[in-house]
Amino acid sequence: MITCSHVVRSAFVLVLAGLPLVGCSMHPAGAMSERTLAEPVRHAPKKAAKTDGGSILRLARLLCEQGRYEGALGVYAQLDRRGDMKPLELLEYANVAALVTAPRDTLVLFMRAHKALEDANVELSAEKTAELYTGLGRARMAVGHYEAARRDLEKALLACPDAVAALNAMGVLLDARGDHEGARKMLSRANELTPSDARILNNLALSHLGGGDPHQAIRLFNQARSLSDSPSIKLNLAFTYFMDEQPDKTRSSLRSFMPAKQSESFMVLFGEMEQRVRDGESTVSEELLQAAGKLVEIQPPANVHGAAGGAHGQDAQGVSRNEATRKDATPNTKARL
Repeated sequence: MITCSHVVRSAFVLVLAGLPLVGCSMHPAGAMSERTLAEPVRHAPKKAAKTDGGSILRLARLLCEQGRYEGALGVYAQLDRRGDMKPLELLEYANVAALVTAPRDTLVLFMRAHKALEDANVELSAEKTAELYTGLGRARMAVGHYEAARRDLEKALLACPDAVAALNAMGVLLDARGDHEGARKMLSRANELTPSDARILNNLALSHLGGGDPHQAIRLFNQARSLSDSPSIKLNLAFTYFMDEQPDKTRSSLRSFMPAKQSESFMVLFGEMEQRVRDGESTVSEELLQAAGKLVEIQPPANVHGAAGGAHGQDAQGVSRNEATRKDATPNTKARL
C-alpha cells in the first residue's frame, strides 16, 4: 500500500520561476502562504528584550547558505514585521520568496522592494537591477500582465544580457505570446550558458511543442530526462506524445510513474486541452501557461516502495525550480511554475 509519504506533487508546466534570481546558486523549497508577503503589521514595541535585527538577518542568510529556504523565508518575514528592513534587504527577502513561493504570490513583495529602492534613491548594480526586474517580470507574467512583464524583463536583460533567469522568463513570455522563434532564441542562449540545466531544456522543449514540432520537443525532453528524473518532465513528455497522436506511448509514459487509474485521468485532461486548441479557444502555449502553477498529486505505481525509491525520492520541485535536491527536503515534494 502506498502511504501519504510517497505522494509526489507535480505539475506539467513551463518553468517560469525556476531559476534563482541571485548570483549565488539557491535551491527551491515548498510553497508558502501569500500572507507571508503582505505589508508588515506595525505593532507597539514590547517591553521584553528585543532580538537584534542584525542577528535575525544573519540567521536568515545562514539558513539560505544551508539550503533551508522555507525557514529563511520565515525569518525574513519576522524581520519584516519589525518594520526596519532596508531597501536592499527587502529585495533580498523578495528573492528568497521567489524560490519558495509561486510567482504570482511574490508580486506585492517585489513591488514593495521596487518602491523602497526608488524612494531611497538607491543606485543598484547591474546584477541587482536584473534581480529586481526579473522578479517583477515573472510575477506580473503569472497574473497575466504580459506587457508590463515584458518591459520589466527587457530592463533586466538590458542590465545583464546573460542573466539566465531573465532569459528563461523572457523565453516563456514570448512563447506564451506566440513568438516561438524569439522564445527559442532566448532559451537557447540560456541553454548555452547552463547546458546541464534540465529546467531550461524543459522550457525549450515546450517551446518546440508550442511551435508545432513535437519530435524536437520529445528529443529535448529525453535529453532533460538524462539530467533529471523529475515527474514534471515525464508529465510534459507524456503530454507531448499525446499531442503527437501517440496514445499508446502516452499511456506507457504516464504509467511509468503513476497508477493506471490516475493515468487515465490525465488522458482525459490531455484530451480536454487538445480539444480547446483544436477549437481555436487557445494555443498549446496558452494551455501550458494556464496550467503553470497548478499542483497535482501523483502517486507512484504500486510496485514502488520506500521513500528513497522512484520519483518521490528526489525533489520534483528541483526540476521546476532548481535541479539540486534541497538539504531539508522531505519525501513529499512539489513542482511548480
